Amino acid sequence: MHSEVEHVLSSDEKPGTSTTKIHEELPEREDDLADTVLIDTPEENFAGGNCVLQILTSAYEEEEDNYTFLCHVNNACNETCCGWVLLATSFLLSVFAVVIGILRSHDCPCNRAIPVYLAVEGVVLFIKSSMQAARVICKLEPDPGERHCVFTIIDISTLFLIFWNFTGGVWVLGVFDQVQTSIHDAPTYCDILMYWFSVTMVLLTTLVLIFKVFFYFGLWILYDKMEASGTCLGALREEKADHV
Repeated sequence: MHSEVEHVLSSDEKPGTSTTKIHEELPEREDDLADTVLIDTPEENFAGGNCVLQILTSAYEEEEDNYTFLCHVNNACNETCCGWVLLATSFLLSVFAVVIGILRSHDCPCNRAIPVYLAVEGVVLFIKSSMQAARVICKLEPDPGERHCVFTIIDISTLFLIFWNFTGGVWVLGVFDQVQTSIHDAPTYCDILMYWFSVTMVLLTTLVLIFKVFFYFGLWILYDKMEASGTCLGALREEKADHV
């Protein structure tokens, strides 16, 4: 009888002890999980590149000259939400330009080159946007040894769009004073949608180019400033180490 009671007590004590141990171990695991969340969250945000300061810092630490620094920042900005919005806008504008330029190619006797400008602008812009999307989706990085064909197509299409935009600006804005959109049989007639969409494309592309010039120029100066401050800090640390 006593042995049965001892057996029951011993069996009752074991679950109690194991339960106590479990309760003692839970807070430690919760603290570990909390520490893990606190440590991992900034790293995930940093890897996402959503903060401009983090993008600039990462580019400065990983790249060795101005050109690669600019490329790194540009590629990181394309992977953000704003970059995807601009990319989607480029796709839409390119499709509209091709459709309007082809379907209404005979509706602008004032200057027959305006529909050609729109159609070619839309095709090249679509190719450029597609290559940029492929670069971001496939996570292609510029290789200093062998240049990927995607980057070559992006560069060529960008240069072509710059010169083509100036040519289209001459064609579109050159007839701005004499174009009219009401009398279809007049030699100065041009379809209202085609003409004003062409004006929008010329002005929008010009504004984007001006913004990029100032943006890259500012990044170039920023890199030089960061290099100067980094050199000064390194010299101060070396001087302090020598004194110690």
